[in-house]
Amino acid sequence: MSTFVFLFQLFGGIVGQVALMQGMFVLRPAEAGIDHPSRPHRMFYRGMALLMCNLWSLLATVLLLDAAGIDVLAPGLSQPARVAILVLLPLPLLGVFYGLYRRFLRWAARGDGRSNR
Repeated sequence: MSTFVFLFQLFGGIVGQVALMQGMFVLRPAEAGIDHPSRPHRMFYRGMALLMCNLWSLLATVLLLDAAGIDVLAPGLSQPARVAILVLLPLPLLGVFYGLYRRFLRWAARGDGRSNR
């Protein structure tokens, strides 16, 4: 079960990342993605953004805990405990990453920064 949860988070995050990209290294603008005028499109892109941010927060959390020397998935844990850890571990950074992603897209749409030349 924990393998299924991990693979869902991994592939869901990859699919979310691909859905939010307009080109190879170009993010989809806010008005064409998370702020789309059509409600179904807007909900789809926001869901994809949550999946993408969940993947990045899981990877960042695992890397930070590994760098600190903390073994989260110790060998003595039961299967439900492993699943709960995999689901709950990325949640604190998920909100932060989603908020930063949303704020960056809206900032870029306003044109507050310098233009890319």
